[in-house]
Amino acid sequence: MKKVLLAIAMSGLTAMAQSVISAKAGVVHYTEGDVLVNDQALVMKANKFPELKNAEVLRTTEGRAEVLLAPGTFLRLSENSAVKMESNSILATRLTILEGTAIVEVLEVAKLSSLEFTMGADTVSIRKPGLYRLEMDSPSVKVYSGEVAVNFNNELLKVTEGRQMSLTGEHLSAKFDKKVNMDEIVQWADRRASTLAMANIHSAKTVANGMSSNQRLNSSGWLYNGFYGMMTYVPYGRGFMSPFGYSFFSPYSVYAIYNPPIYSAPSNNYGGMGGDRSQVGYNSGLGYNTSSMRSSTGYSGGGGAAASGAAAPVSGGERAGGAAAAGGARGGGGGGGRQQ
Repeated sequence: MKKVLLAIAMSGLTAMAQSVISAKAGVVHYTEGDVLVNDQALVMKANKFPELKNAEVLRTTEGRAEVLLAPGTFLRLSENSAVKMESNSILATRLTILEGTAIVEVLEVAKLSSLEFTMGADTVSIRKPGLYRLEMDSPSVKVYSGEVAVNFNNELLKVTEGRQMSLTGEHLSAKFDKKVNMDEIVQWADRRASTLAMANIHSAKTVANGMSSNQRLNSSGWLYNGFYGMMTYVPYGRGFMSPFGYSFFSPYSVYAIYNPPIYSAPSNNYGGMGGDRSQVGYNSGLGYNTSSMRSSTGYSGGGGAAASGAAAPVSGGERAGGAAAAGGARGGGGGGGRQQ
């Protein structure tokens, strides 16, 4: 298995310099309102991200919190919720949901890794990328997308997309309406995913600019983006699609946003230039759309068309066709679309 990304050699970077903050799961990345660690008020400082150590308890009262687990996995807590870190190993991450609601967004599941949540007498193992809701006040697990296995009395019970399981009684599963269950906390998680995806485009491009021809990115990682003053996820390889519908680009795939293929239109019968410019992924309202450029770029990840607005400037005069001002590249293939 590829080692967790620890450092990337880059040159010519000042305010936008990036580096990996931690090789452990449990980085408290963002908070709103009142949040405590071991019953002590957590005060977030600019560019400082505390880490949950084993046996520490993160609790929200009138607040919310976002915690980074393994690369590409986000844990978001609603108000009046609490989790205990049992193992902050990136390859074997375990937490206990003590109370309240947790939303877990997973973009990538590394080989030979595990992600488990203890909920009362049950253990919930997340097996696939997706979006999950873990409720402890009325114990249950909901799978918006992806798949989990619930260990109940040493029997593994599978819960798949669009189904929920009560973690009481006989542990029966049933369908649920994903539209109805897109409440305030899920919408907040969506907004957070949007912000992180926006920073990802800039980080992936910065890393790509700093790699010489003999340098290679060896694995996915959490990188600090000094330009945005926040962490973001930069994947290895082709990139991944968030269950909320945002593309997370790697340094190898982000070039499709910044360097669209040159369009050479065929001549028509009148001696002019014919053809549809959209064939190369261009739309006057959206800018360059990577989802329609795969055949010429070789990129097979999610599309890069923004939900609205023209190409947005990122830095240094560069323009990212897929970067929306509100955050992130939304688009087509390479993973599940936006949840409804």
